[in-house]
Amino acid sequence: MKHRSVWQMLCRKLDAVLVDAPCSGEGMFRRDETAVREWTESANAGCSKRQKEILSYAARMVRPGGRMVYSTCTFSPLENEENIVWFLKEHPDFYAEDFSLPGLGTSQNGCMRLYPHRVEGEGHFVAKLRRKGEWEPLDAIPPRGVKLPDGVREFFAELPEGEILHQGEMYLLRAPLLPELKGLRALRGAIPLATERKGIFRPEHAAAMAFEPKKRAQLDLAMANQYLHGAPVDIGNDAENGWTRAEFESLPLGWGKVTSGELKNHLPKGLVQRNDLHAGGNCKVRWRE
Repeated sequence: MKHRSVWQMLCRKLDAVLVDAPCSGEGMFRRDETAVREWTESANAGCSKRQKEILSYAARMVRPGGRMVYSTCTFSPLENEENIVWFLKEHPDFYAEDFSLPGLGTSQNGCMRLYPHRVEGEGHFVAKLRRKGEWEPLDAIPPRGVKLPDGVREFFAELPEGEILHQGEMYLLRAPLLPELKGLRALRGAIPLATERKGIFRPEHAAAMAFEPKKRAQLDLAMANQYLHGAPVDIGNDAENGWTRAEFESLPLGWGKVTSGELKNHLPKGLVQRNDLHAGGNCKVRWRE
């Protein structure tokens, strides 16, 4: 691996690691003919080999007492249960830990299959692995960031402790226990809070999903679908003007800006949905195609 110093720096530092592994995608067979045509036994075996390597590297970052979750969207035992058996044999300092998911039941030997005829989705596998040892708190990295402008703070009811970063036009919040990521190719090393352009602040979508807002608007089903389709929403003249988080059944959807009873939509274009949301079933919300 490149950047060995990065792996050494992150070694046994993380409480939780998610391995969403590249797989043969058998869960996509029923909706994607290309996935069926591209499947071969050699590709299946190649995926399993690659997954083992990823699991071994990811395990290095898990702290004593920490957990690692492994998931795929394939039905192949070679890429699922057999990989877990292999991993536990090669890493005796880990063990499989059973878990429960609301409406889906309890795992067996730390593994669970999510079949498409029982749960919304294409077919998935998930396993939970726990590293042996006593969990001990890490020392927080002394903050070296900048002061958060009042124009950013006014969007939130409260923010957790952390280091404030200012990168270009954007203000971000970095967790105080997160190791330095220099040399590691990471999409984000902190959560974006807001951008500033010509003295005007605009909150970031990631912050709406992560932190408690100062203002929120509870949308009914029809209004939530309007919002998720990228349209403005009429929420009534009683609504206070300003940046507001849109919510459905207490779940955050994203930001909007209220002006004269209308919630102007600020959902990122890449997250606009074509399908409708509807309530019911074991889960609070489902997508209807």
